[in-house]
Amino acid sequence: PESRRKYERYKIDSEVKIKLGDRELVGSVSSISLGGVQLNTNAMLEQGGVVKMSIQSPDGKDIVEVEGRVVWSEANRAYGVQFQEARDTTLEKISGWTRALNKA
Repeated sequence: PESRRKYERYKIDSEVKIKLGDRELVGSVSSISLGGVQLNTNAMLEQGGVVKMSIQSPDGKDIVEVEGRVVWSEANRAYGVQFQEARDTTLEKISGWTRALNKA
């Protein structure tokens, strides 16, 4: 079957802080693309819910802030979050990070 993916995905192991209303959760990002991330957390995220994320760069020296919508979940531990109106500067930073990462 033809892939529906618009962007190449890359393996990453970075910390992410997730803001969900007035709660702040911590998780990890296991893959990233210019379209979104797979994040892993023990918290329950609602399908279609909007989350604000602070994603740490692979080297831990930089952080991007981006909002996204939960588009899929797996066993309530792994979630696919599609970026919502990510700024060009955010996408440029992520693009820079992926140069040193392996494709997923």
